[in-house]
Amino acid sequence: MADILTIATNVTVKGSPLDKFDQPLNEAIDVSAYKTINLQVTGSAINNTGSGTPSVKIKIFTSMSNTSEDDSWIEIKDVLLTGGSKLPVWGTIELPQSLKPLFRYIRWHAELQTDTSQVTFSIQGLAYAT
Repeated sequence: MADILTIATNVTVKGSPLDKFDQPLNEAIDVSAYKTINLQVTGSAINNTGSGTPSVKIKIFTSMSNTSEDDSWIEIKDVLLTGGSKLPVWGTIELPQSLKPLFRYIRWHAELQTDTSQVTFSIQGLAYAT
């Protein structure tokens, strides 16, 4: 049986193109009970700052500890959400990835791309213990 796993609900990040944002450490999700996680990343608003197509790269990081911002957090997978006239947009992430372990905690990282100033996104999915 799968559990519903919510990592982010309608999170809005606002800044300049190429700005980066991390989920706060105290909000990292303990996934030690799960072997496989299938996530859907949904972009419900992606605002344009120029003439290009706005987009955001959402990355999932994992670590054994949620107490430090050091380089113990390693990237597992990313998905690029591209805005435009059709919203919402979505992508999928399956964890763990080949040759990339799934440690105790996971958290999101968002990178605004060129011509993007603000993004609202959600991340949720199903987590399987076996």
